[in-house]
Amino acid sequence: MSRFLLGAMSAAALFSSSSLALKHSVFSASSANSKFFHRFALRSQSRLSDRFTDAPLHYCFASAAAMSSIERIKVQNLIVEMDGDEMARVIWWMIKEKLIFPYLDLNIKYYDLGILNRDATEDKVTVEAALATLKYNVAVKCATITPDETRVKEFGLKSMWRSPNGTIRNILNGTVFREPIICRNIPRIVPGWKKPICIGRHAFGDQYNATDTIIKGPGKLKMVFV
Repeated sequence: MSRFLLGAMSAAALFSSSSLALKHSVFSASSANSKFFHRFALRSQSRLSDRFTDAPLHYCFASAAAMSSIERIKVQNLIVEMDGDEMARVIWWMIKEKLIFPYLDLNIKYYDLGILNRDATEDKVTVEAALATLKYNVAVKCATITPDETRVKEFGLKSMWRSPNGTIRNILNGTVFREPIICRNIPRIVPGWKKPICIGRHAFGDQYNATDTIIKGPGKLKMVFV
């Protein structure tokens, strides 16, 4: 079980200025003026939690009685967690509460990469999360918002912050690559497939190192090779 979790987190690796020892603090407030969706996400978390807590045993959601009789596996190394935005935040909370915490005893170094906290810390939290990943070797990251002009207005951001994925990837000296996590107890969609299908995508022309800029007037663009 621990091998599967670490494998999953390694595949997802590419987790504020004050790190929280997370257990039930996933939805810590990033800013006093949280926007509509973040309030919606909090309400959704509560409703979904109540729904699944009261539900009978279905698929991979274990009942409270079954979980109480399971001895949790001790995970030796600390794991970095990078929380995200919108529904990724809600779903990740459910995964932890239902599939991870009941079975694994692990230490988590938590970083809130939600858009409001990145704005409050002037994106320093993203750098801290990446450096923690270098230190502890294993991290799991949720999907995050890369703001455009519309998002800047929507959330009242100080700046159009860069992609967190790009920042983390540059610090880790990594690239974009995905490969499947093999689970023997999960049936294949196509039973005849015997080997995993790996998909690798490499950004072209260092596009993730590019910087957006606004040209305020007419002029000439020159490309010079020396």
